[in-house]
Amino acid sequence: MTKNKFYLCFVFLFCAVFALIIYLLILLNKKNKIKTCEANVYFTISSLNDSYTFDGHVLFDMSNNSGYVSLSGKIVDGDESYYLSQDIAFDYMADGEGRYKILPGDKIDNRYGSIPDDLIIPIYDIMGLSGKSPIFIFTRNRDYIVWGTLNSPVMTCVFTMDR
Repeated sequence: MTKNKFYLCFVFLFCAVFALIIYLLILLNKKNKIKTCEANVYFTISSLNDSYTFDGHVLFDMSNNSGYVSLSGKIVDGDESYYLSQDIAFDYMADGEGRYKILPGDKIDNRYGSIPDDLIIPIYDIMGLSGKSPIFIFTRNRDYIVWGTLNSPVMTCVFTMDR
């Protein structure tokens, strides 16, 4: 009888340890899941033309030292309006705790619309995807990001959904 209680306690302890390990693995997996961040952006670029604006939506995702930005919105240049839909790939590297440096990647060939390149380049410059200025991503516990230079933010957004 004592031997049966010993085995029963041993089995119970084994099951409890096994359940704890599974629980910790699930928590670790949830913490490392990639989240998608979305933000509405509005840029006015006065150095080009007082009427140049981009009013759009940014979808942001990153994992395994690479990511992409999906831009969609309306570009207004003077009296002309254009609609943009473009994905831009990038690489990044850790540059301290909660800080990542953007390394410009390739523009994915799925741009829609008849927008002249000279009207899209300023958006790439502002977002730091052209490589002309260093852009950083600042994050805390992967709950939110601030995307910008060391002196000023370009966009701020909160992660919204797990993949």
